[in-house]
Order: sequence, then C-alpha cells, then structure tokens
Amino acid sequence: MDILVLGGTAFVGRVLVQELLQAGHCVTCFNRGYTSQTLPIEPFQQKCKQFCDSETRQSKDLEHFSVSDKTENALSVTFIQGDRRKPPNALFQKHYDVVIDCSGYCHADVVPFCQNTQFAGRYIFLSSVAVYTPQALINESSALHNPDMRDLTELDRLGSCKVAAEQSLRATWGQKLTVLRCGMLDGAQDHAQQNTRALPFRDMLPQLCYWPLRVAHGGQIAVPQSSDQPFQLLDVRDLALFITGLLIQPSLPDCLNVIGEQLSLDAVFDALNPNETIPIPTVDLLEYGIQPFSGLPFWLPECSTRAPYYSLSNQRARDFGLKTHPIADTLKAVKAVAKDQNPYTYGGQITPEVEGDLILQASISASRVKQFFGV
Repeated sequence: MDILVLGGTAFVGRVLVQELLQAGHCVTCFNRGYTSQTLPIEPFQQKCKQFCDSETRQSKDLEHFSVSDKTENALSVTFIQGDRRKPPNALFQKHYDVVIDCSGYCHADVVPFCQNTQFAGRYIFLSSVAVYTPQALINESSALHNPDMRDLTELDRLGSCKVAAEQSLRATWGQKLTVLRCGMLDGAQDHAQQNTRALPFRDMLPQLCYWPLRVAHGGQIAVPQSSDQPFQLLDVRDLALFITGLLIQPSLPDCLNVIGEQLSLDAVFDALNPNETIPIPTVDLLEYGIQPFSGLPFWLPECSTRAPYYSLSNQRARDFGLKTHPIADTLKAVKAVAKDQNPYTYGGQITPEVEGDLILQASISASRVKQFFGV
C-alpha cells in the first residue's frame, strides 16, 4: 500500500513508520522536520526534500518523489517537510491508499485534509480517550466533551480540541474515517526521540522511564503509599503493530478505544524489584504540593478524578487484533534506551532534594506513630 503518515518522525509516528516498512508498505511522511528524519532500518531507501515557496517547484518535487519511490525490489520512505495547516497542493495530487494522522491536535490542524478527501481511500486519525466526559464504564459510545474550535494551548483542553478535530473529519470523510482513541502511551521511542515541539505538552506528562532509572540509581526510593490505584498504559510498539494490522482488515470500525491493560505502580515495582522503598503517605505528597500522576510519575491518590479514564475496556480493539506487551518488557525496553540518564529528568516534581524531604517527613511521622502507641 501507498501510505501517507502525517508526522512520522517522533514517538508514535516513528515506530509506526518502521512497522509499516517492515510490513512491505511504501510510506510518505509529511511533517515539519523538527525531529530526525533518519530511521534505523536497512535496506529501505530514505529521501528528504524541504519544499520551497514556489508552488511549481513543489509540484515537481512531489512528482519526482512519487516516481522514485517505486524503485524495483526496494521499499522507501519519503520525507516531505511543510506546515500541515498550509500543505502544498502537490501533496494532494498523488493518491494514497491510507492517510494515518499522528499529529492532529485541534480543528485547525485537520481543516486542509477536510477540504481534500479524494486523494486517499481511508483516513485513520489518532485521537485520545480525553474526548470523553468523566463517567463510569466508558466505551466508544460514551458522551464526549463539547468541541473546542480553538488551538490547543492548554493540556486541559486536549479532549475538547480532539473532539472538534474528530467531528470535522467525520463530516467530510464519513465512513472512510477510523478514529483511534488512545490512552496513556509510553515506550522506548518516547525517550530516544523526544521533542516537545513535535509533541505538545509531552514534557508535562508522566514518564515511565523514571522508575527503572530511579531503581538503577540506588539508595532509598520515595514511593507512594497508595500504589495500587489502577492506570492503563500501552506500549507504543503495540499501537504501531495494531495500526499496521488494521490495514489488512476487510473492513474497519468508525471508532476504537486503543488502550493498554489495567496496571498499578505495584505491578511496576514488582517488575523492577527495588531494594529499598520508603512509602510516602498521600497526605504528605499532597501537602508538599506534588501533583497526582505528573508530579510523581503514575501516582494516583485514592480519590483521583482521573480514575474513569483508567478503567476502560479494550475488548473491541482486541477483537480487531490488539495485543499488548507485559509491563516488564516495556520497562526493559525503556531502560535500555534511556541507559544511564539522570532519573530526575523524568521525575516530574521529584528532585533529589524533594525526595529527601519526603523521606525525612515520612520517617518523622513513623516515629511519632511509634511513640504514640509506645512501640
């Protein structure tokens, strides 16, 4: 298949392009060129061209790409740089079997692709489970936030901005649109190819990498006392494999929740087997100003308002072929890429000083309890 990936060089897109090539597809990536355009895959041919302002020159360049991609006995990935909000007309002159949109976050991002629906047979849009309003037992038919037509400038508006993008695409692509609503994603490529300009707010999200690096760092480790609260995490490799597998399905659904299995920090700690952990009571974490989930990666207090978003069923996606890595495999892959980096780089609000203060406070609180009960 000829596939156009919007994005393709960072995080999800980077892993996805590699999987698509391994599956035998010809891939064109259209992006801003903020991240590396070299993929660690051989013998695939790779070409890159940054369009100039001339529309005539753009048309010629794209025509050249279309021909040269069909080199005998070789697959290739073509990288085209440009602004997705002002794509060159030449981009729509080639017909693609599928467009996979990894970089659309709001209405303005998808407008040009709503105005040109004949250049591809199918459109797969990566959205977010944040589109749902908080409610029990969320599924693909659950109520959504009201659409927000503005640009995405605040993480709290991600859900409503994604709703606007989804609805704009649905109105024009109709049954040719498949929306994949993803939950929390992580994996080795998140840390190998991180770039916050290409991934809005990525630096504000919790990162699994903190925990294996922190365990390897040694010493006393501050962990939340309430570490059994569930969350759902999907390895980015699993998402890439799932999307690649969808392409051979005889028919695709209009929408799927593509999320990982339910986990907890207890499962993470079981996989890492740290030597010495110091449980920090929830009240101490909150009083210190540690933000749930992002301030201490993947920590959720008992009464977290995020809870509805981490108890979703992925059965429908499983029916379409979704398979997931065990958390131990994801942790191993993340650690292998991050290697000996400073864990506190990924620790949210946790620094050596903050961790030391929390451990000291926990020790003082434990001593007072012992004295009170005469232990």
